[in-house]
Amino acid sequence: MPRRIIAVLLLAGAARAAAPPPKDELVFVAGTARPPAAISSSDLRRIYLGRTTRWPDGRRIVLAVRPAATAAGRIFYDRVAGMSEIDFSRLWLGVLFRGDAETAPRVIRDAADVRRFLDRTPDGLAFLLSSELDPRDSARRPLHIDGRDPGTAGYPYLAPVP
Repeated sequence: MPRRIIAVLLLAGAARAAAPPPKDELVFVAGTARPPAAISSSDLRRIYLGRTTRWPDGRRIVLAVRPAATAAGRIFYDRVAGMSEIDFSRLWLGVLFRGDAETAPRVIRDAADVRRFLDRTPDGLAFLLSSELDPRDSARRPLHIDGRDPGTAGYPYLAPVP
């Protein structure tokens, strides 16, 4: 009997070890004044590159970014911005100098501070990893990107598997 229990425990451990790790994704979340909406990845890129600075209703978009030292930041700079964090900062210096935007994106290090930013900034836009979303927070829903929800096939910002 004890051998069977040990064998079952070993099999259960092997099955758990063989299971693929959960997939993490970069998700974009808007502030409290914005209902969950659909946006294209190209429109999202235009917003983060300072080419689009207002929501469709004319209100100013307030951006937050994460540092490249975070997993979310690395995915963002690689897949959305398509440039390094330094180049992104230089781009925004030009955007501000030309007067194309009123403020640069705020750099926010951790997920809890991103959630506070979104709570305090009704017209804000920020990103988190899907694992950083609070499942108890039904009010904070990720934006649909290119017609896809996070967790569905074809979602464009899947995190690379380490």
